[in-house]
Amino acid sequence: MDDNKTQFASLGLNKEMLEHLASIGYSEMTPIQQEALPHLIKGKDIVAKAKTGSGKTATFGIAILHNIKENLKTVQSLVITPTRELSEQVANEIRKLAKSIGNIKVLVLSGGVPIRPQLESLLHTPHIVVGTAGRLLQHIKKGSLDISKIKSVVLDEGDRMLQMGFFEDMIEILKDAPKKRQTMLFSATFPKEIKEIASQFLKDPISITIDTVHTEATIKTYHFPVGKGGKNGALLKVLAYFNPNSVLIFCNTKQMVKDLTDILSDEGLKVQGIHGDLEQQDRALIFARFKNGSYPILIATDVAARGLDIRGGELSDGVDLVVNYELPMDPEVYTHRNGRTGRAGDSGVACSLFTQSEKHRLEAIEKFISKKIEIDDLETLIDSKSYNKEVKWATVSINGGKKQKIRKADILGALTSSGDISGDDVGVIEIGDFYSYIAVKPKKVSSAKKNLSEIKRKAFKVMAHL
Repeated sequence: MDDNKTQFASLGLNKEMLEHLASIGYSEMTPIQQEALPHLIKGKDIVAKAKTGSGKTATFGIAILHNIKENLKTVQSLVITPTRELSEQVANEIRKLAKSIGNIKVLVLSGGVPIRPQLESLLHTPHIVVGTAGRLLQHIKKGSLDISKIKSVVLDEGDRMLQMGFFEDMIEILKDAPKKRQTMLFSATFPKEIKEIASQFLKDPISITIDTVHTEATIKTYHFPVGKGGKNGALLKVLAYFNPNSVLIFCNTKQMVKDLTDILSDEGLKVQGIHGDLEQQDRALIFARFKNGSYPILIATDVAARGLDIRGGELSDGVDLVVNYELPMDPEVYTHRNGRTGRAGDSGVACSLFTQSEKHRLEAIEKFISKKIEIDDLETLIDSKSYNKEVKWATVSINGGKKQKIRKADILGALTSSGDISGDDVGVIEIGDFYSYIAVKPKKVSSAKKNLSEIKRKAFKVMAHL
């Protein structure tokens, strides 16, 4: 057995789990796994400060599964996350890890979707429940979710749940959970309310801090001073120079996201904005478009973007460029933003634009990272042609998903049935619970919409939209 496998073997995991971890690419532990897993396997509570992309989902997923009893038909573990998207990602990661164990049922209970299908799913008791605090509490109060026998609770992205107003819901859920349990708290930052939860609900927790998962070698940073009213021109110059396949632009407010989205749209760019006011269906479509490359520019607030896995599809290598259109008011947020690029060893670029009035924020960042920030000159970016506006894919959505038993084979078969669309004309197919999103070549959109509307299902008619 090689040294990397020995790292996992030292945890006392069974042979099947060790072989499965190796088969799905877990060849070595990340720092958070090295620090946390030995304690978690022993049943200890932990408080972990770890950033997005650190491998924390696999950390608590392995710990949960190590203690799951397949034949015990009760909810044994509860994972609380801030958003539906993160709930889905966490559930999928746990399902992937659980394949060596057997028939482990993982159920997502999150807001923003109808509650009736969730009630029906709960009739077949899951082993693990992943969901948002508000919807979980709703089920607990209705009596549809019984957490009286859970062995472990995970609070994932604790600070973000606090930002989104879920503090009281988290408290209420933890009060309903058995006192004898394992509790794992993961948070990128530790405001006083999160410390309060840790002191009140965790038993002698082990504290773990993972400072960074990125290095200067993987992320090249630039800091450009701009005059008042000069950010839009500077942003266009940055886009033209780096010509990224995918770019994530951060703003501090919802209104700025909306305004900048309109400005770049007027420039003819394929751009979307995401913020807290959007409905769940709109959010899902936005992320599907971004991931499959049909809209390569995403403008976001910190709350909307944090914790979301946007790798996959055309973004198999992650986000090429991060732009801080506005410097964050919290210096720690700066590192989280930049960490959206250069992930898993890939290289990336992070550019910050700042005016004189934002200089104090830059100084706060310097103090936080304990390093002098070099100021760059925008004029050193050699003038290029405008940012490449052509996209490889367009996204067609249909009002059918897993709950209507839509499969990728159904979608691909419908698309190619008429002979005017080939497999090469189809990109990423993403199937959600109630909607599915399909990347097709822009010239094939009309045919795709027509063909997809021919999918046959009882009780509803499939409708395709661009």
